[in-house]
Amino acid sequence: MSNSNAYRQMEMFKAPSKMTKKEIRSWLFEHAEIYSKLKNLKGYTILFTLEDSPFGPPVFDCYAESWFSCFDDLVNSFNDAITEKSLKHVKSSDFYDPDLYKVVWAEENIISFQGAPNRIPDKDGMYRQMGMIKTPPHMTKQELIDWWFEHARRYKILDGLRWYTILFTIEDTPFGYPPFDGYAEIWFDNLNELKKAFKNDVEQDSLKHVQEYGLFDPKYHHAVWSEEFIIKKE
Repeated sequence: MSNSNAYRQMEMFKAPSKMTKKEIRSWLFEHAEIYSKLKNLKGYTILFTLEDSPFGPPVFDCYAESWFSCFDDLVNSFNDAITEKSLKHVKSSDFYDPDLYKVVWAEENIISFQGAPNRIPDKDGMYRQMGMIKTPPHMTKQELIDWWFEHARRYKILDGLRWYTILFTIEDTPFGYPPFDGYAEIWFDNLNELKKAFKNDVEQDSLKHVQEYGLFDPKYHHAVWSEEFIIKKE
């Protein structure tokens, strides 16, 4: 059903009060220009969240995701001069605040499904739905992991789905304890396909599955739609 493919770093950004949405987009492309030069970087994408998704206003305005082939490459990236330069870029732009900037490390699990490509899509202009979950008090972390793979069995038959991954965050990182325990991402060719999928019975059934386990509470669950820009391909 799934296999572990890579490790990722995900940076989350919320615009400081003095920065407009347009300015944060320009800023993130500048940030990407710095970080994409990192050695052993397998792939790099940036995403801008949509404010008009069915899940309500996003907590963060944009994300940057870095792929690494193995955990050692991810760990070693933190001590690289490029990472130091990129973190200075974050600090100098008033992002270095826990409400405005968070970083998680995660292990990726690829969910296989009928018609799935044999590698992550690298088509320009794709859109993603991302759901982040923190383990609620009535579940253990292992129960959440088991729930998520059961959830994936329901979800992978969704029409228009182009790629599906579940990522479980790593607790011991230089950035401290992660704000959530895992997140899932699904790719679609364009925004119309994403919107169409949300109206699908499979999507509605999957949302009920989230609600049945008490995971739809905003204290434990957050979801976004986002527009993807590929900065570096594998």
